[in-house]
Amino acid sequence: METNKTTLQNSDVDGKKNLKTMEKERKPLNITALIMCSIGVILVIAMVAGVALENFRPRVAMTISKEKVTMGDVMYYLYTTEMQGNYMDSMYRQFYGQSYWDMQDEQTGLTYRDSAKQQAEQTIEQYNILYREAVKAGYKVTKEDTKKAQKDVKQIRKNLTFEQKNKTGFTKGALQKALEKKYVADRFKKDTIDGFDIDDKKIRDGVKKADFRQYDVQYYSIPTQTQNDKNETVDVDKKTLETYKAELEELANRAKTEDFDSLTPEAVKITKEANSPSSDESKDESDKSKDENKDKEKYKSNFTTNGKFVAGDGTFTTEVENVLKKMKNGEVSQVIEGQGYLYLVKMVNNNDDEAYETEVKNQITTEENKQFDTWYQDVFKKYTVSINSKVWDGVKIGDITAK
Repeated sequence: METNKTTLQNSDVDGKKNLKTMEKERKPLNITALIMCSIGVILVIAMVAGVALENFRPRVAMTISKEKVTMGDVMYYLYTTEMQGNYMDSMYRQFYGQSYWDMQDEQTGLTYRDSAKQQAEQTIEQYNILYREAVKAGYKVTKEDTKKAQKDVKQIRKNLTFEQKNKTGFTKGALQKALEKKYVADRFKKDTIDGFDIDDKKIRDGVKKADFRQYDVQYYSIPTQTQNDKNETVDVDKKTLETYKAELEELANRAKTEDFDSLTPEAVKITKEANSPSSDESKDESDKSKDENKDKEKYKSNFTTNGKFVAGDGTFTTEVENVLKKMKNGEVSQVIEGQGYLYLVKMVNNNDDEAYETEVKNQITTEENKQFDTWYQDVFKKYTVSINSKVWDGVKIGDITAK
């Protein structure tokens, strides 16, 4: 029995020794693991903090005479440049299956993407310099600038998705600041141009009114050519041509007692839209329109309500022009046979000065731009521009707002 007792006691002693040994061996392991875990957490926090700091730190796109211009400062101009080309891009993808941005501009040899980026860079530089010159001249952000910017910011952000807002960094504050500066620069530029010595009268006198005499017309037209099985353009057959002529002759007879702009269902619709584009049709008008559409297919003619041309601009052939130029205001022609078309025309105004005034305005604007470019080049020489290629090379027009 004592032997067993001794054995049990020895066993208890050995067990306690083993526990103490295990505790001694375990403690260093726990401390080591704790230290390693702490180091890992610290490293993760440092990495996250580093990434966050990099994301929120303003990225400098360029420096203009020691003043840093960040991506936040230039994003509005990159955005507007991209928006101007995105319509073309969607059209090219739809019809040609390729991106407009990657097409080559034959004049410059650059892709439209790179050409647009160059244009954006020059615009950014110019607006930055104009703003600084404006501040020197005492210009400040006005209440009108602030109100206009608030309205435009709301509209811009309204058209962007959540992801696009994040991608562009278009916060209300960032956009507001960029637009306010732009409006100050715009006012300064306008005032600068207004100060140029430009003789508007001399420019006006240099534009010959006879060369820009505009004729305003309304007309029904029917194409007299079609595509054959070989995809060649050919004249319609005689029977079809006579049918087309008969239609326009019928319209000409009706024009003697009816409104010229309401002779066909299409003309009624176009005239109604032109006169009240934002008004809603009443129920009676809607029902009437449905009834008119039942007869629409019997008319092959297309109606043009606001036709305008200047002799030689290509709207009509010379033969057709010669007939139209002899018409009096309010007069309706007989059926006119032109190359590829038949016409029935009403002369609305045979001496509109719109084209003349537009040409005068264009020539004045050309002279203003010419003098401004000369002025700006002199101002630009006072500044030094340094592009930060590490940031700017990563800018890709076409991807700024890509979803």
